[in-house]
Amino acid sequence: MRDQNIIWKEYDCLSRELLRDISILEEELRNTDTQTSRRCFCRSVIAYIEGVSTWMSQYTIHLNYPHILGEEEKKELERRSGAIRRLYNAFDLYTDTSGAITPFEQDSNEWNIMQAAIKIRNRVTHPTCGADLWLSDDDVKLLRTTSSLFQELLAEVFKRSGSALVKKAKDVSRVWTKHHNQQVT
Repeated sequence: MRDQNIIWKEYDCLSRELLRDISILEEELRNTDTQTSRRCFCRSVIAYIEGVSTWMSQYTIHLNYPHILGEEEKKELERRSGAIRRLYNAFDLYTDTSGAITPFEQDSNEWNIMQAAIKIRNRVTHPTCGADLWLSDDDVKLLRTTSSLFQELLAEVFKRSGSALVKKAKDVSRVWTKHHNQQVT
């Protein structure tokens, strides 16, 4: 249980600090919208998504390997694949090991939004020309949408996983109670 508390404290820290960055930069964009603040906002949104999805992967491995999570699934979570693939794998295996289905589907509208935001971040982080550094109003709008969408998906992941685990706990309790009652009679 102690390890689990440490893991959740890591989540709390990541989430708190990275969401604070996003909030401060949102405020800066409202007050003094500059290309610098737009680029910082872009990087912060994707850092939040990647930080939380990396945490989810580590959590899933720590709690579920090797008894639920297989070697191939573990390797998939540890693999340095593209950002969108890592995000999908983190959501999918986090929910799957709880007995739930991920709300984040490949090739869905949400997938396309996340992928577009990651492309913007890649363009800004690894520019090949000066124009790559320029973020349009549409780019900023997409990044805001991405930030909200990720938070909605994350909440749904936690909700689905939590519900599945509560159902499992009730099933175990019901079986144990039935077994215990048979022992007594």
